[in-house]
Amino acid sequence: MNLVNRMIDNRLLRFIFTGALNTLITYCVYIALKTVLEYQIAYLISYGIGILFSYLMNALFVFRRYLSLKTFLRFPLVYVVQYLASATLLEILVRWAGLSTMVAPIIAIVVTIPLTFLVSRAIFRQQQS
Repeated sequence: MNLVNRMIDNRLLRFIFTGALNTLITYCVYIALKTVLEYQIAYLISYGIGILFSYLMNALFVFRRYLSLKTFLRFPLVYVVQYLASATLLEILVRWAGLSTMVAPIIAIVVTIPLTFLVSRAIFRQQQS
C-alpha cells in the first residue's frame, strides 16, 4: 500500500497515468470517428476532446489546482503547438513513411508528451502566483 500511496503522491506518475488514459480515450474516439470521417478530421475532433479531458485531469488530479478561467484559456495553447507538431508528424508517418493511419497517431502523440508535461506544469505553477 505504501508504494501505491507514493505513486499517487508523485506528480510525474500522475501525469503519465493521465496521459495514458487520455491517449486511450482519444485514440478510441479517433478510431470511431475514422469510420465516418477522413483521418485528419477524425484526428482533429478526437484531439479537441482529449484537450478538454486533459485539462480537467491535469488541473484536478495531476497538479491539484482549482479550475480557473485563466488556466482553462491558457491550457489549450499547449495543445495547439502539440497538435501542429503531431499532425505534421502524422502526415509524414502516413504519406512518406507509409505507416497505417491506425498506428501513426499513437507515435505522433507519444513523441510530443515530454513537451506537454513541461508546459502544462508551467501553466499550473503560474496559477499559484
